[in-house]
Amino acid sequence: MRARLAGLTGILILAGCVPMPNSRCMAPQISGSVVRKGAPVADAEVLLVSSFVRETAMAKTDAEGRFKLGPLTQFNLTRTVLGDPLYKYELKVKAAGEAELSAFYSSGMGDAPETLELDCDLGTPITKRKQVSYCAPAKP
Repeated sequence: MRARLAGLTGILILAGCVPMPNSRCMAPQISGSVVRKGAPVADAEVLLVSSFVRETAMAKTDAEGRFKLGPLTQFNLTRTVLGDPLYKYELKVKAAGEAELSAFYSSGMGDAPETLELDCDLGTPITKRKQVSYCAPAKP
């Protein structure tokens, strides 16, 4: 039994992993507001999805258009020691009677940030790298 465990540990180390349980942030806790040309959008569905976990988070905006949801985390039994892990997430917004919009997206190496504050205006699209979104990080 000990020999098998040592062999498995050796294989994991050669593969760039070590047995070390850990939790990773795949998408941050996101809070913010949804407006359309300055007017709050109440009861809009806000959905947070990650490309690397099956879990999603959903919230509805309140009367002032405010929302808060997430984070999305992933529990792992091993930790990668060679290279950084990836994250990729998207925030979608669906106002009553309208099509779902890709409101914000982000990807990168390492862990996703723990929190993010967004200002979303469904009446003002933002084009970045040929993709349209409707939210930007809130200005302090």
